[in-house]
Amino acid sequence: MRRTPPIYFMAMHQFLSRRTFFCSGLGLVGAATLPRLAFGNDPPRRGGTLIVAADTEPRNLNPAIIASNGVFYVASKVIEPLAEASYQGDGTSPRLATSWMGSKDGLSIAFSLREGVAWHDGKPFTSADVAFSALEVWRKLQNLGRAVFENLEAVETPDAKTAIFRFSKPTPFQLIKNALPALTSVVPRHIYQGTDILANPANQKLIGTGPFRFASHTPGAAVRL
Repeated sequence: MRRTPPIYFMAMHQFLSRRTFFCSGLGLVGAATLPRLAFGNDPPRRGGTLIVAADTEPRNLNPAIIASNGVFYVASKVIEPLAEASYQGDGTSPRLATSWMGSKDGLSIAFSLREGVAWHDGKPFTSADVAFSALEVWRKLQNLGRAVFENLEAVETPDAKTAIFRFSKPTPFQLIKNALPALTSVVPRHIYQGTDILANPANQKLIGTGPFRFASHTPGAAVRL
C-alpha cells in the first residue's frame, strides 16, 4: 500500500519560519496541489513531512457543510467531491464520480460512481452516501448548496454505483456541473445518519475517501494529516 507523507497545517501566529511562509504563499496557487509540488531542482522524493502555514482555523472542517477556501485548505486532502476542477477538457475531471449526464428536460442528472472506494474506517463507499449527502447535507445545511440544490427533490440509487438526481424544476446541467468541485463533498452516511449533523464529531475529526487520513487537531496550533 502506498504510504502518503503526513501534512501539518499550522496556525500562522503559532509557527512562521521562512520555510512555512514560503509554503503558505504557494497555497494561494491552490491548496489542493500542495502535496504534488516539488521545490527548486530537487528530485521527487516519496515520504517525509510537509508543514504548511494556514492563516485561518475554521470551527467546522466539513466541506459538505461549509464550502469555503479555509475549509478546503485542510479538508480537500481527506474528503472528496464527485468531481474536481481541471485545467483541461470542460473544466472538470472525475473524482468519486466517473461520469455524469443530464437529461434534455433539465429534470435529472445521472452519476456513475467509482468502483472499489472505501471510507477511511473501512466501510464501502456507495450511492447511498451520495444520496444522503445531497438530500440531508448539501440541500439543507450547506452555505452554498442550499441555493444550488434547492429544487433537488430525490436521489434514486438503482445500484451501489449509480445515483440519479431528480429535480422538481428544470435545472441547468451546466450549473450543477460547475458546482461539482466545490459543493459536492461526500460524507459517510453510516457516520451521520440519525445524528445531529451540525454537531457530529466527524465535522472536526474527518472521515473521508481521500489520499490523506485525519490524524489529530490541536486547536490554535496544528491539524495533522
